[in-house]
Amino acid sequence: MRIAIVEDHTPPRESLVRALATVPHWQVLTPCKNEEEGRKLLERDRPDMLLVDLGLPMGNGLNLIHVAQQRFGKQCLCVVLCAHRTFDTVLTAIRAGAVGYLEKDDRAEIWPTLVQNVFAGASPINSYLAKEMLSALQEQLSQTQTQSHERVLTVLRYVKTGRPLGELQGDLHLSAHQAGLLVRQAYTLLQDEATSLSERESQLLQHIHEGLSEADCAERMGISPHSVKSYRERLYKKLGVSSKASALQLARQRGLL
Repeated sequence: MRIAIVEDHTPPRESLVRALATVPHWQVLTPCKNEEEGRKLLERDRPDMLLVDLGLPMGNGLNLIHVAQQRFGKQCLCVVLCAHRTFDTVLTAIRAGAVGYLEKDDRAEIWPTLVQNVFAGASPINSYLAKEMLSALQEQLSQTQTQSHERVLTVLRYVKTGRPLGELQGDLHLSAHQAGLLVRQAYTLLQDEATSLSERESQLLQHIHEGLSEADCAERMGISPHSVKSYRERLYKKLGVSSKASALQLARQRGLL
């Protein structure tokens, strides 16, 4: 397995390299410190996993997730490196295609196990993410919920209370790995939402592409500027972006324009 690391802070970057390099058959590629170095790495190599910090100098880790998804798709698993209490950005990264996260505050010796779990198809979760994902998915699946979806939501409701996946064996008769597989399904459902724009959201995306102002969009769509702002916020949230330029770039990559 070939693993790429993009992290601007030296201590966690070096700790990751040391921890992951000890695993047989894993190759840690030359670590990168910023978005530019990360882009160059993705141009010359195809890692099986990209470990990336979102808050990079001279760029944004989300852009690297978008590049990796465009070039390699599911052949490159994207995992976010995050500090404690920054899970709002992790949720954005999940919508953009990330399938997991590592907390830089965790003990280095547990990182190989966490990475192996992601390679094996299981994704991590905590109470904050479970709450946010549950809220989004309940709305998204309100008209199309299946028995399989209900199992996913059940795991999220459980973790939302603060209990770890390891305790599901007794309460829900699921191993931690089985629960992690269901969490990965929740990640995928959120990512599917990003390509399922409503008619209004698609209209607005097209108008943004045409270079229309907020006022012009409102006039063209027959709604108020306030409604345009609400649709834009919803559109950006689905795409996992925070700017017009990023929204247009990702929309082109995903064939939405």
